[in-house]
Order: sequence, then structure tokens, then C-alpha cells
Amino acid sequence: MTSLPVRPMAPSDFPFAVALTDTERWGFTVDDFERFLALSSEGCFVVEHEGERAGLLTTCLYGEVGWIGNVIVTQRLRGLGLGAALVRHAIDYLERAGAHAERLWAYENTTALYAKFGFTDDRLRSRRWIGFGHDKHEEPLARGPEGCSIYPLNALTLQQVFPLDLRSFGADRSRVLSRVALDNPKTGLVARAQGGAPAGYLLVKGSPKGCELGPWVVDPAHASWAVPCLLEAALNRLAGQSVELGVYTQRADVEARLIAHGFHAGFATVRMTRGEAAAAVEDVAALCAIGALEKG
Repeated sequence: MTSLPVRPMAPSDFPFAVALTDTERWGFTVDDFERFLALSSEGCFVVEHEGERAGLLTTCLYGEVGWIGNVIVTQRLRGLGLGAALVRHAIDYLERAGAHAERLWAYENTTALYAKFGFTDDRLRSRRWIGFGHDKHEEPLARGPEGCSIYPLNALTLQQVFPLDLRSFGADRSRVLSRVALDNPKTGLVARAQGGAPAGYLLVKGSPKGCELGPWVVDPAHASWAVPCLLEAALNRLAGQSVELGVYTQRADVEARLIAHGFHAGFATVRMTRGEAAAAVEDVAALCAIGALEKG
């Protein structure tokens, strides 16, 4: 079989990328694809079939771990090996770029495709939760211990949460966090413990279909107050807006709080890894919400 033409994504592909992902209601905009390309200028790809654009894929490299996301092929051209060509191309690119492992979040009906390339089930699941921001609470608002509070995230405080995020996520994603914060100013929150050290943070991303929470990271030592305080502060700010986030199913404590705020559960995804499974292992006890399916 002749190799299928996979090439780097270019800005001229953005309208195609938005139209294609809209068929699955992913809600991406041209700005989103501009961000993907800015964060991975050589790691976003388009596959063509008989001279027409047929599919796409994005990657994000965190040192020794590369993430694969947004794998999608035009419906009428599925089954021709185009998705497989994209995945193989992405793996080759990430390995050349220094990745020791590749990871992704897979829909349950796509795990077989990735297994063909050596991806294995990490036995981690994330579930989508959907609700609305609001300023009405049946119980009194959560409060932190004396000297602990929630503050807006700014350029300075964002840098202060990088060490916590590195310990929790297992890899340096400061470039991604900086870009998300830049594109969504005055929306993030930081929880400060006594003495001023960051106890957690939460980023909020806007989109045409509403808002997405994540990454949401909290030091487990401060989870009893920082988790509810960050969530309630974010929901208060987003009153009336649609809110979604992805939560590890192991985080029953976070799920219970979302249910209490009227959120309902959506689809689940499977975390899969190819290569060195021990590379950049995260601390799920610190991760309240993932950053995004395409970026970990």
C-alpha cells in the first residue's frame, strides 16, 4: 500500500479543521487551532486523500512524554487507513523530538486502533461532567482555614504554581499553562495556604459553547478546603454559563462535589500509553480536572 500523504498543518487548514471537528461537536474555533500550532509548530498534521484534506491530528510534547489528540477523519473516508497514517506519523514525530512515551485519551470505541500501535490501557479513566455556573448554594459557601483564601490568577501567581503542577502532572507543562492563561485573562484562580504558598489552582477556558475548567490541581494536603473553595469561586464567576470539565473517575470526592452543584456525567475516556509507562507519572490525588483530552 502506498504511504498516505500526511503533512504539517498550516494556518490555511484552520477552516477545514474547524468544519471537520464541528461534525463531532467538539466546539473548536480557529483560535484553538492557532493555539495548537503555536504550542506545537511541527507537531500538528493533516492527512490527504486523492488531493483533498481528509483528517487531522495534534500533538503536544512535555519533555519525555508526548500527547496525541484530536484524531479525526472525514466520515465518508473512514476505514481507508487515514487515521492510522496520522497516528503513525505522530508517533514518529514525537520519538524524533525526544519522547520516551506517547499518551492519549481514547474514546472507548477507538482503543483497538491505538492498541495496534502498542498503546496499552493505563487503567485510568476520565469522565466528562456538564453543568452550569451559578451563585446559589444550598449550603453555606466553603471557607478555608484562617489565613487561607482564593485569589485571581495573574502572570506572577501563575509562575508560582508551576512547581506544584510539575509535581502533580509529572511533566513540565508551563508553556501550555502560560498560553491558556494568556488567551483567557482574569479567569484563573489560585488557592493560597497560610504563609502564601500555592495550595492549588484552576484555569478556566472560554469557548462558543461555554466554559471548560481545567487544569485544576490541588495539593492533597489542602484538598479539604481548597477543592470546594476553588470550585465554588469558579462557579460563582461563571453564573449562568455552561461549564464542562474532565475528571479522573478515581476522584470520587470531586465527582461528589460536582453532583452537589447539579452537574451530570457524560462520556468516559480511556488513558493509554505507548513506550515507557514510568515516564512522567502523575499524582491523581492532586489532579481534580484534566487540562484537556488533547493535551493531558
